[in-house]
Amino acid sequence: MSTSSTEPKDSDQTETPAVDDVQEQAPDGTEQGQDATETASPNAEAARYRRQAREAQAERDTLREQLTTMQRGEAERLAKDARLADPSDLWRDGLTPADLLDDAGNLDHDKVTAAVAELVAAHPHWQAPVLGAGMRDATAGSDVSMGPSTPR
Repeated sequence: MSTSSTEPKDSDQTETPAVDDVQEQAPDGTEQGQDATETASPNAEAARYRRQAREAQAERDTLREQLTTMQRGEAERLAKDARLADPSDLWRDGLTPADLLDDAGNLDHDKVTAAVAELVAAHPHWQAPVLGAGMRDATAGSDVSMGPSTPR
């Protein structure tokens, strides 16, 4: 370890480990083992803030992606309930999850229903078929008739 002119040249002083050897954080947020001049350096402090900002931005982007995925899934579930045969068709005409949010940023059920109505009006073949009495719903695997079945 080299000494600078600001450090005391006491031969009894023990050598401190290199910065790379010590990765623990001191209570003030700096890495232990750094020289006092290095922790006080405005450049080092700015570098630390830039690193923290990049980490926060990466976390924000990850959370935003997760939220968008959840919103898409919920919108598709609502679209299926609104009788869209393939819920992923909701996005085929350029609609985005942001288009279906209310002022508070929550998914607006009425906007999803209105979007499905517009899609079905523009593309009638995208609507799920309305099952008549005695027809089976292939996706549910159950009889969807309203009344009790009568033996033939």
